Order: sequence, then C-alpha cells, then structure tokens
Amino acid sequence: MTKHFWCLNAETPDAALKLLREDSIRFAMKGEIIPNIELEACRNVVDFLTISERIKVVFKNNQYIFIPPLEMQIVYKEEVSKSEKDLEDALHLREVFKEK
Repeated sequence: MTKHFWCLNAETPDAALKLLREDSIRFAMKGEIIPNIELEACRNVVDFLTISERIKVVFKNNQYIFIPPLEMQIVYKEEVSKSEKDLEDALHLREVFKEK
C-alpha cells in the first residue's frame, strides 16, 4: 500500500476501503507480519465513545495515530468482544501497564 507498509488482508487501496466498510484491516511493515496494527471504522455508539476519548501516539518520525485509552480497550475486550484472543489481549494489557 505504501513503500513502508503493506495491508495483510487486501491487495489494493480500493480493496482495503471496501473491506473497511464491513470489517477491520491490518497493516504491517513491508516483509513482516508481526507486529501489525488493526484499523477499524467507527460503526456504533461505543466506537464513537472510545475514539472521542482518544490518545495521540507520536512516532519517532513525528507521524501519529490516535488510539482509545487503554482502560477502554481492556473493558471492551473483556466485556463486549469476549473472544478468547480479546480476553488474552486484555490480560496482556493489564500485565504490561499495571504500574502505569
């Protein structure tokens, strides 16, 4: 998709946008799979609430993205999604950020 990143689940920008209307899309550095970032469009009240309390994450090259607060991510994973992977992710976030 760019010279530095590729989309794991779509081959073209048009395909990624079409997929984003119904699902999430994932990006990783070229030649890598992990780590990757999942991008999802806001589709409901909970989505809009989480992004309204957003946190700006600035990278070394001064580019940035916005993410929901960790507390909201954890609660969403534990109480709304509840998939095995989301529960594991929530536990991991709790462990990594327990002192913060």
